[in-house]
Amino acid sequence: MRPGYYFFSNYNHHRYIDWYHSWGYGPIPIFLKAENDLLLAEALLRTGDKSGSIAILNNPDGSRINRGNLSEISADATEEEVLEAIFYEREIELINTGGFLSFCDMRRRDMLQKGTPLHFPIPGYEVEMHNMSYYTFGGVENADGVNTSNGGWFEDEKRK
Repeated sequence: MRPGYYFFSNYNHHRYIDWYHSWGYGPIPIFLKAENDLLLAEALLRTGDKSGSIAILNNPDGSRINRGNLSEISADATEEEVLEAIFYEREIELINTGGFLSFCDMRRRDMLQKGTPLHFPIPGYEVEMHNMSYYTFGGVENADGVNTSNGGWFEDEKRK
């Protein structure tokens, strides 16, 4: 594929536009209240308190209703629907905050593209210091589900 104009777009993320225009100088949040709220909503859901989880998501001052203008989640929504709403909100609301949030959420849900490494390799100096053999992992040909993802969101039939 040759580079071309189709790689350029006027669409971009504007929430912290002043930070971007100042070449990364100035305040930008790393850990938002919304992250705590969404972690709590997930914890409540996973420990059996679906109504408590839905109450957090439907909070009129929360990001889903106030900023996102999304409809409330029904009390009879399934646990899977509530969990999907939590992860959707995490993906949208927490963009450009704490590092690796999206990667880690996709990793724990087995949604990384097939062949994506699931953990960091041992640094080369550690390998040498401990007289370990050099090794490699990653890539579709090594997708074992232990060191390298063998799943992926695009292969999941439920998400099509």
